[in-house]
Amino acid sequence: MRRLPSVLGLGAVAVLLLGATSVVEARAPRYAVVNAGPADHDTAQRLLRLYDLLSPKKKPVPKASPVSPPPRRKVGKGAPVPDASRKRPRARARAQKVPRTKLSSPIQGGALRRALVGLPHDEAKSVAAAALSRGKRLFSSLKRGQAAEAFARAIAMYDGHVAWSQARGALVEACTYLLLCHHALGHKAAARKVAARLRELLAGKVPKGVPAGIWSAYPLVPLPLLPRRKLEVKVAAKARVFLDDQPAGLGPRTLQVGPSAHRLRVELEGHRVFHQVVAAGTAGSKVLVSMVPRVADAFADIRKDLSSVRRASGRWGSARIKSLAKRLRIDQLLVCVLAGGSLKARWYSARLGKFASPVLSLPRPGAGDLRKPVLVAFSKVARAERKRAEGLAQPPRKKSKAKPAVLWKKWYFWVAAALVAGVVGAFAIKDSLTEEKVLLRVTRP
Repeated sequence: MRRLPSVLGLGAVAVLLLGATSVVEARAPRYAVVNAGPADHDTAQRLLRLYDLLSPKKKPVPKASPVSPPPRRKVGKGAPVPDASRKRPRARARAQKVPRTKLSSPIQGGALRRALVGLPHDEAKSVAAAALSRGKRLFSSLKRGQAAEAFARAIAMYDGHVAWSQARGALVEACTYLLLCHHALGHKAAARKVAARLRELLAGKVPKGVPAGIWSAYPLVPLPLLPRRKLEVKVAAKARVFLDDQPAGLGPRTLQVGPSAHRLRVELEGHRVFHQVVAAGTAGSKVLVSMVPRVADAFADIRKDLSSVRRASGRWGSARIKSLAKRLRIDQLLVCVLAGGSLKARWYSARLGKFASPVLSLPRPGAGDLRKPVLVAFSKVARAERKRAEGLAQPPRKKSKAKPAVLWKKWYFWVAAALVAGVVGAFAIKDSLTEEKVLLRVTRP
């Protein structure tokens, strides 16, 4: 009897485990949006916005409040009593009969969503690269003013938030395009500043792509000698401070700098590198450095797989997508590719193991409903999965053995038999006639 409670406890634990496993196996289907094209910042933001549009929004249930009943309508003796069932319009009744395909639940976790749509752990470099590529597109379409704004934004991002060793090549390219834009727009003062920056980046060499006439039109003007100014850097004691890529000691420090802009870099173990371009004023400047702890990226392997997908020539290859869906246990994937300035999308079904919808052209923000074409394509995917499930649920039909056909019951058998009999009879009659002629010839006296 003492062992009875322990046995009952073990039985209850076993029942709970079985119930938990059944719940895990019968999980709700999930979908995810995957960026298989260039992972620029604007596209990733659009795909994150698409998550919000496709997510089911729960409507708040209104609280029951005491409402006075509506006044009764007086009905005459001969007037028919109104029926409550006839008040509902026919269109609403028809709409309720039409089966609507519900989208599965989105994958949970904001960090995982950002990893799938292509936002890296540190977005500064991708934002600057997106601004640079946008400026190139505008420059090729002869929109010099908008291109100059895009290149200026890219230069500001590279200067303030990207390491100098990683940003130098992109800075040279952005400044070259910006010089050509300012020259075409007639902004001589701005073009002279950009030319001075290019001389600093290239150590006085002529940049590629700039004609000699344009480059000689903006010579280097020597700056007048001015008194040096104070730049106070407030940072932790163990942080290393670099000014213009030259070590300036441990922080906090007060530096003596010139009037022009300077690159400040602060490094601290276990934290991200701080980059900023500062210019000391006449009364000096103070820079309050905030060091952000470096956090390990939990989705580095997923980003590696997606980067290999983006580098591939065929963006609709299902091998990497299939392994990604299997690892994350996702049932449907909306794979998006940025091609030719427009966003293309296609549904991938993990149950079918292939892309089960045609390629969609998603409209730009504000140009149309972004949710409707995605749901229409998903209905086709759900229909194909339903047919596949119904085909697997039905038992295979047994092949019935066909009985051999009886030949003598066919009409062509008797026709062939009659022809054979006629030919045989004709030859028999001919042989009998020849035999009679021979007998008459022999017996003739």
